[in-house]
Amino acid sequence: MTESMKEFQKLFREIQFKFSRFFTRMFSSEKLSVPQIFVLAQLFREGDLPMNQLAKYLGITRPAVTNLIDRLVKEDYVERIANSDDRRVILARLKKKGRDIVGKLEAKWVDFLTKTVSKFSRSEQDTIRDFYRSLSKSIDELL
Repeated sequence: MTESMKEFQKLFREIQFKFSRFFTRMFSSEKLSVPQIFVLAQLFREGDLPMNQLAKYLGITRPAVTNLIDRLVKEDYVERIANSDDRRVILARLKKKGRDIVGKLEAKWVDFLTKTVSKFSRSEQDTIRDFYRSLSKSIDELL
C-alpha cells in the first residue's frame, strides 16, 4: 500500500468518526436510534414505502424493519397503510410528527454542512462534491 493510500485511509476514518460523532449528538437529542432516523429520512424523501424496500435500503431483514416500524408507530412517527394497488402489501407512511423531526434534523445537518463547506473556495467545493459523487458511485458498484 502506498503512503498516499495510507494517508487517505487515515483521513477518511477521521472524517467518518467526526460525522458519526455529529450524527450521534444530533440523534440522541431526539431519543431515536440511527436506524429509526434512517427510516424516517427515507420515508421523508421517497414517500410511502413497503417494508421490503425499507429493508433493502437499510441492508437488514424484513422482520428487523417491521420491529423498527412497530416502535415508530408506537411513538406516532409513522403509520401503516394498505397499498391501494395490492392490499396484501403494507406501506409505511410518515406522520406529521415524523415529518417534523426529519425537517428539524435536516435543518441541523444543512447548517452543519454549510458551515463546514463554506470555509472552502467554490472550486474546492466543486472538487469535494465531485469526489463524493464518484465515491458514492464506486461504493454502489462494490455493494
